[in-house]
Amino acid sequence: GVGATRKIVACVASQFPDISYCPALPSMVALLLHFSQDEAECFEKVSRILACNEPGRRLLDQTFLAYESSCMTFGDLANKYCTSVHKLLVAATGQDVLEVYSDWMRWVFGDLPLPHAARVLDVFLVEGYKILF
Repeated sequence: GVGATRKIVACVASQFPDISYCPALPSMVALLLHFSQDEAECFEKVSRILACNEPGRRLLDQTFLAYESSCMTFGDLANKYCTSVHKLLVAATGQDVLEVYSDWMRWVFGDLPLPHAARVLDVFLVEGYKILF
């Protein structure tokens, strides 16, 4: 549960001090806990995801700049394919584009049932970040 997720995130924080901002990490840990035998196995899986350093293959945003880039990319796609909704969201909230789309992952994945979220994670681990866009 929540306690196990907190312990794993704390261990990740001490193991990867160069990660300055990773808002998707607790959700990733919680989802991987469902498919791990124990907390140690989950920590290993998360560590492998974070340590992936193949060129052009980033799995989780690890800095605020990368996170900001993801939000802006989602905003650009919304503007391109749903222009009227994008303009309405930005105008109605009175915020800049980054603020409006800062919760885009929660919008897309927040209410997915566990089997669907597991399938998205499976494809994400195989294909990489590009499937989210």
